[in-house]
Amino acid sequence: MSSDDISFIPDDILLHIFSFLKAHDVVRLAQVCKYFNQLTSEDEALWKGLFMAEFGDNITTFESLSPQSWRDRFILLSNTRGRFCFGEPEHFALEGHTGPVFNVAFDSSDNNIIASASGDKSIAFWDLAQRKQVGAIDAAHSAYVRGLQFDADKIVSSGNDNFVRVWSRPEHAKLSEYKHADCVVTLQYTQDKCYCGGSDGSLLVMDLGRFEADCVA
Repeated sequence: MSSDDISFIPDDILLHIFSFLKAHDVVRLAQVCKYFNQLTSEDEALWKGLFMAEFGDNITTFESLSPQSWRDRFILLSNTRGRFCFGEPEHFALEGHTGPVFNVAFDSSDNNIIASASGDKSIAFWDLAQRKQVGAIDAAHSAYVRGLQFDADKIVSSGNDNFVRVWSRPEHAKLSEYKHADCVVTLQYTQDKCYCGGSDGSLLVMDLGRFEADCVA
């Protein structure tokens, strides 16, 4: 077989083979020759498949992104998240808070959305692809907001006002709260339990259903 024999393989067969590769392997493949570069760069189905494999299959979330090319979308989100880069990763600032940011959390149901807890007493929500603020709870606490975690249904926050609060999502309505003896500076929750750390050295174990402290250690 000569080095030319690959040119006899139909493009659709080659692209089907390429679809089993990881994105970084496709990029390396595109550097082999001009033919492979053109073939891989221009095929929307190939890059849509790579995009879905890397970032998830919620197509409606991503089809509205600009630029419209699936390859360009892949580059945009890859550089934004630093997960895979074409060249140097892109750095940018999300601006909106008027105080220090103490915590950042990813949406466990859509890691394109993040939230930030700030010393300006607010919680802000950001869309990484669009690079803009997409919501806020302006007076989440009466002092610095320190602990933060959220998912598709709820937001749990804590602050220097001694409160741990649960909010609905996306309405941002306060559902329940618990007041501790001191500042609650960090938290993590599972399906039914919330674990909070206090500045007084205590560890709170809370039932999210009843929102009462089961244990204070």
